[in-house]
Formats: sequence, structure tokens, C-alpha cells
Amino acid sequence: MEHLFSLIAGSVGGILSIVGKYYFDKKHEKNSITNKEKITLYKEISEPIIGLIIEIQRQNLTHDILVSFEKKRLSITAQLAMFAPQNVFDDYNAMIDYLYNSLEKDQYSFIEFRKYAMKFLSSIRKDIGIYTNEIVYNGNR
Repeated sequence: MEHLFSLIAGSVGGILSIVGKYYFDKKHEKNSITNKEKITLYKEISEPIIGLIIEIQRQNLTHDILVSFEKKRLSITAQLAMFAPQNVFDDYNAMIDYLYNSLEKDQYSFIEFRKYAMKFLSSIRKDIGIYTNEIVYNGNR
């Protein structure tokens, strides 16, 4: 009887170990995929913003450029809503709101935009676990 109990206990322990490992592996796989997707997303969303800022700086902003940016912005917003935490989403929207508001009022300032961009980038860095500190621009331009 003791032998049977040991055999059953060993089998149950082995099954629990396998189930636990499976659960851990699936959870790790899910987190790994999500982080990879976030990193890819965060890299992709910089392109339209950089392109728009270059056109603003060159004073070459046209209606077609704004329409193209708006399409990309809507896609980015949806992707951030799916994969990013609320603070990243909020910081992105604050940066975009600044861009639109300043363009509408003809009060765009790269120095002011950079503050929003740095806050957004800091949130991204925290989300993907690279750094926890705020990134700041310490230059003089």
C-alpha cells in the first residue's frame, strides 16, 4: 500500500510539474511575443512623426502630407490601443495633440515638441523594460 501511495504521489507530482511548466512556457511565450510586437510597433510609429516634423521644419507642409500623416496616425493610435499601456497611449496623444494644436494656431516650436517626444519615448523605454528613468535632451539647440 505504501508503495502504491508513493507511486501515485510521484505520478501526481510529475503531472503537476508538466502542467506548471506548460503554463509557464505559454505565459513566457505570450509575453515574449507581446514585447517583440511592441518593439516593432514602437519603431514603426516613429517614421510618420519624423517625416511630419521634417516637413514642418522645412516649411513644406501641404494638405496631402497632412492627409497622409492622418491616415498613419489613425493606424498608430489603434495599434497603441491594442499593445501599449495607458501611459504610453496618453503620452503619444499629448504629443499629437500638441502638433495639431500648434499647427492650427501657427505656434509650432520644435523645442516644445521635443519635450512631448522625450516624455513619450521615456514611457516607451519603461514599457519595454529598457530603462526606468526619464530621457531628457541636455543639448543647447
